[in-house]
Amino acid sequence: MLMGVFSQAFLPTATAASAPILAGPSGLALIEIKITGNEFVMLQNNTGSTITDLSRYWLYNFNNINPLASGVSSSTQQLPVAALGPGQTVLLNSNGGNTCGAAVTAKLSISLTDSGGFLQVAQTNLVNGTLQQVPGDAVSWSSGANTTPGMIASVPSSTAAPAGAYYRYQGSISPASYLWQLSDVDAVTSASLMSKLPAARYQAQPIRVISS
Repeated sequence: MLMGVFSQAFLPTATAASAPILAGPSGLALIEIKITGNEFVMLQNNTGSTITDLSRYWLYNFNNINPLASGVSSSTQQLPVAALGPGQTVLLNSNGGNTCGAAVTAKLSISLTDSGGFLQVAQTNLVNGTLQQVPGDAVSWSSGANTTPGMIASVPSSTAAPAGAYYRYQGSISPASYLWQLSDVDAVTSASLMSKLPAARYQAQPIRVISS
């Protein structure tokens, strides 16, 4: 349900030009994630065209780095009913707060496991009366080792790094085309990532807040 439309939102300028530039793969891509503390997930529309209905996409969350391991539990969340233009982002935040430049925001209803987990985007389609799911982008993380290329290892505890979060950037080492960089949520706005990102990351966008 559409709750309101705000004029524009701005994020602070960057201070570290040497930080990797945020970038994600094609499709509806996971580009920012905060696993500990006030969790959030941000996805970007990198399909090259408007996603007319985000609610056709779901997040599948597992409490283990290996979703096929014995005894793993899982949860799901459907994305809100909204359109998302090319390059725009949707922010799912467990604790509300700043919109962080996202075109669409909603509550993050799944809970990310600090010690390790696996999160995947999937698109659903109804084909000849049959529901089909197309798996998309994914990220796994662990407080210890994570041998999967391009995924997150050695996640610090919320106590050790209460503002710690990760953003995606394009790497140059095969086989992982995209990697994750640990950085800090902005201390003033509590927005997504942050003073370490290049200034080009911060652009004003119309904001639509979706109720949960």
